Parts: sequence; structure tokens; C-alpha cells
Amino acid sequence: NCGTWGVSKTDEKKLDSFHRRQLRIVLGMRWPHRIKNINLYKKTLERPISVTITERRWKLLGHIMRLPADCPARKAMKYFFENRTDKKYPGRKRTTIVTTLNRDITRTKLKIPNFPVNPIISQVSLQNLYSKAKNRKLWQNIVKQVVDSAYSS
Repeated sequence: NCGTWGVSKTDEKKLDSFHRRQLRIVLGMRWPHRIKNINLYKKTLERPISVTITERRWKLLGHIMRLPADCPARKAMKYFFENRTDKKYPGRKRTTIVTTLNRDITRTKLKIPNFPVNPIISQVSLQNLYSKAKNRKLWQNIVKQVVDSAYSS
């Protein structure tokens, strides 16, 4: 279910830190013996858990986009954009799945300038995303680009 999470950068860092701690425990690495994070991932043949969450988020999004329009998940996405208000809430901006997806898109566009997905800001951009998700090969390529840019940062 991690594909449905709206995760902030801070939450991703905490999850990655916890994951690395668990990997070090599995390897039996204790203080004073140290291992760099990159070497830890190579030795365990793993990658940061935030990258796995990003991959699952985009794969789930592709599945949802290919569902019929009357499906509850599609209705929820449509409802999100229909009932948006510009009302300001006190405190920091709320982290939603849409803000997390937009952060992924922005990060990928920095690495790959011709990335075919634009930020999801309205019904129109959501409709464009539907058409891209219908082509499975294109969507697999999009997911790969997002994951690669998440792993390289």
C-alpha cells in the first residue's frame, strides 16, 4: 500500500535511514565498524526504500489510470481537482499524493528535460496522464525514468 502514501522529503529520509539501519543489523555491522551507504546498498544488492516506494507509486498510478472512469479510485482523483479551493490553511502545505507525484515529476524533469509528463495541476493534465498510461510501453518507460532520477539523486 506504500503506493498510496503522500510522503514528504523528511519522511523519505527517515524511512531510508531506518532501512539502512536494518540492513546494517542484517550484515552484523556495529560500531566502530562503519560502511558507507553506497557500499551498504551494493553489498546487500538493495536500493533506498524511498526509490522502491516511488516505483510502486508510479506503477499503481498507471493501474489506476487504466481502470474504467466509474471506478472509485478514478472518481477520487477527479473529485480532488473538482473540489479544490485556494483556501490557505495555517502551517506548512499539506503533503498529498498529488504533491508527491508532482515532486517526482519536477525531479525527473531536472534530470531528463524532455520527460513527457507535466505536473498534475488540473483535470486537463490528469486527462493527459490518462492517455499516456493507456500505452503500457510508454508508461513503463515513464516509470523507469522516474525511478532512475529518484535513485540518482
